[in-house]
Amino acid sequence: MFKLGKKIIIMLLVLGGVFFLSACDESEVEDYLVTYVFNETTKTTWPTEKGKAVKEKVPRQFRHNFMGWYLDDKPFNFRKRVTENITLVAKYNDDYENLVREIHIDLDDPSEMSVWEIEKKTYLDATLKLFNDDKFALEEYQIEIRGRGNSTWTNPKKPYRVKFPKATSILGMRKAKLYVLLADYFDPSGLRNYLAHSFSSLLNLDYTLETRFVELYFNGEYQGMYLLTEQVQIYKNRLDLTMEDNPDSGFLIELEDDSRMEGEGDEDFDWVKVEGRNYLIKYPKPKNHSEEDYRLKAAYIKNYLTDMMASFSDGTYEEYIDVGQFIEYFILQEIFKNVDINLSSVFAHKDEGKKLKMGPLWDFDISLGNGNYFNYSYHGYWAVNHPWLKLLLKDDDFRERYQARFIVVLEELLPEAIDDLVSKGEILRKYFNDDNALWNTFGKSYWPVTEEMEAALTHEAHINLIKEFLEHRQEWLLNNLDLLDDLP
Repeated sequence: MFKLGKKIIIMLLVLGGVFFLSACDESEVEDYLVTYVFNETTKTTWPTEKGKAVKEKVPRQFRHNFMGWYLDDKPFNFRKRVTENITLVAKYNDDYENLVREIHIDLDDPSEMSVWEIEKKTYLDATLKLFNDDKFALEEYQIEIRGRGNSTWTNPKKPYRVKFPKATSILGMRKAKLYVLLADYFDPSGLRNYLAHSFSSLLNLDYTLETRFVELYFNGEYQGMYLLTEQVQIYKNRLDLTMEDNPDSGFLIELEDDSRMEGEGDEDFDWVKVEGRNYLIKYPKPKNHSEEDYRLKAAYIKNYLTDMMASFSDGTYEEYIDVGQFIEYFILQEIFKNVDINLSSVFAHKDEGKKLKMGPLWDFDISLGNGNYFNYSYHGYWAVNHPWLKLLLKDDDFRERYQARFIVVLEELLPEAIDDLVSKGEILRKYFNDDNALWNTFGKSYWPVTEEMEAALTHEAHINLIKEFLEHRQEWLLNNLDLLDDLP
């Protein structure tokens, strides 16, 4: 009995010593700073936790094949303790052969496809397969697919929405249930939507959309080049907003023109009208709340927008909007001269207790010198037609901040977008030549391409048109920012 008690005492002393040494070791851990460099202009710094680096999220840059975080050109081991301030650099695979991936979608019953002639929004059961360059199936999913778009759905090359049964990550994109396959039939270059989203990742926007280039095979037939992107939606690892019953919880709204309001539901419930403009409530959804609670929500966002617009005139707008986000968003829209900025596909979001922010960005196929039904030239202002920006630019403080940031973006960031356009154009040329062989979009007269685009007979010529537009646009804007001082 005595020997057993002695052993227990010794064990307790040993364990106590280990615990004491562990505690001392933990208390002596010194915190250091870890700087994460995304590119030449973007970086973040975080302190270590318990002596180890906190892994930063995967940065979204022009090249999508993220290799990892590197310290002195070697992969960094996040399991090791940090003993000094360090800088980690994001590295990407420069082998562009994986820039385009192959996707096969096959309907369970191809005969059901005829339903889309009546209602494009009907989901049909299908299988999605991802292939590598050797045509070896890597992943297979059961999905649902439907048509999408307004004027774009009337084209020979159709856009689609894909729905997974649960949140799924494909091609390295953040998990979600909904994805979109943009056909970009109106844009023979196939790069306008991509370029808008990739350029947005260089700006100080809190949320930007991911994209991937894919070759689509539908029911066994080649359909050409598509841009796979996330659907504009609320999701916890994407645009994450609160969903509560109280009236001021998260909102996603979209500016919509009168001509597109058919079938959008009831005013002051599914959408609200403020100062003569329509705003669809894309989130929250009525099904997630009682009718009474949802009507209170609609009334809240209508009152908020009404008061916000009044604040543009009395100078109290910083109580309602995230000024920096507004500036970044409208600068990109102005550089691209996007036709829809005062019409449709203009989103804004607001979380509970927070200010309104612009975005996410969407729908840029008719921009950058495309669109034969408006002044598509590189000179002249266009984003100023948006009702919010028009009023904000009358405020001296806002206008000065807008002009100052505009110069930085034009001089320091836009050249990166132009370089990206050229490099991607060279790599994607062979893919879009195959696409053109199927759809015959080069040198073709159809709405809404311009005369200059109609005269462009190769993919390289279309890339050069965009490059020339951006270079001339850059010069014109830098030389004419003072015109913003005297807008009517």
